[in-house]
Amino acid sequence: MRKPVTESSDHADEIRVGGAFPPATSLSLSGQEPPRDRALVDHENVISCPHLGASTKEAQSRCGEEIAVQFVDMVKGRALAGVVNAQALTSAFSPHTKPWLGLAEALRTLMRAWAGSPKGTIQVVTQGLSLKNAGNCLSPAVIVGLLRDASNHADVNLVNAKLLVKEAGLNVTSSHNPAVPGEQGCGEGLLSVALAGAPYEAVGFVQGTTPVLQALNGAAFRPEVPLRRGLPLLLFRAQPSNPAMLPTMIGLLAEAGVQLLSYQTSAVSDGETWHVMGISSLLPSLDAWKQHVTEAFQFHF
Repeated sequence: MRKPVTESSDHADEIRVGGAFPPATSLSLSGQEPPRDRALVDHENVISCPHLGASTKEAQSRCGEEIAVQFVDMVKGRALAGVVNAQALTSAFSPHTKPWLGLAEALRTLMRAWAGSPKGTIQVVTQGLSLKNAGNCLSPAVIVGLLRDASNHADVNLVNAKLLVKEAGLNVTSSHNPAVPGEQGCGEGLLSVALAGAPYEAVGFVQGTTPVLQALNGAAFRPEVPLRRGLPLLLFRAQPSNPAMLPTMIGLLAEAGVQLLSYQTSAVSDGETWHVMGISSLLPSLDAWKQHVTEAFQFHF
C-alpha cells in the first residue's frame, strides 16, 4: 500500500544529520522536480522513478478527479486510459518511432489549419507491419497537435492527451491495417488522419527520418512534400488549366514580402490540383488568395 506523501527535502535533512530514512515512503517532489540533492538520490533506500503525470500544477488540479474516474471505469469494465496511456512513452523512445511522432503532430496541425477547430470524430489509421504497435503513441501525438494551440491545454503531452481530448469535444479512434497499398510507393507504412463525415483526409509517411505529406483527399503528391518543423507551408486547391495562376500567386507573395522557398503540386483529383508552397513566413491574411482558388490554408508546426 502506498504510504503518506511527504516532502522530499524533509528526508534530505534527515539523511544529512544521520537519521534513519523511512522505508516505503512516497515522496512529494513539488519543491524541486526532478530532485537534485545527490544525498537523497543516492541513498540506498531510495528508488528513483519518473513522474508519469504532466506538470505538478496539472497533477494537483486533476489527480483527484482522474483517479475517481478510473475507479468508476474499472467498476463498469471500461478501458483504463489513465493506466495504459503511459505506454506511449515506451514507443516514443524508439528511434524508429520518433520521426513518425513528428509526422503525426504535423498532420494534426495541418488538419487543424485546414478544417478549423473541428468537432466530432478524428480517425487515425496506421498501415504496414512496422507500425503495428505504434498506434498507442501516434494517436496521442495526433491529439497533441490538435490541442497544443489551445490556451487551456498548453501542457498537453503524450501521457495526458487521451484524457484531455474529450474535454475538447472530440473523439479520436485508431485502427491498424497490416497491408500497405503497393502503388503508393511509401515503403514501410502509412499514417492517415481524417475527420469522419467531412472532406478532410491527410496521408503521410516517413522517408528516411523525414516526415512527408503523401496525399490530401486522395490527391497524391509526386514527389511527396517534406514536413519540416518550423517551415511554413501554404496550401491551396485550384483548377489546373489556368496558366496565369502561378505568376499571380508569386506576385501575392511578393506583395506581402514573403519569399517562395519551394513549390509542389499534386495529381489532378476531382478536376482540381493541390499546390503546396514552402514560404519564408506565414502570411498575415489569405483573403487575397481565396478569390483566385477554391480553398487555401497555411500552417507550420
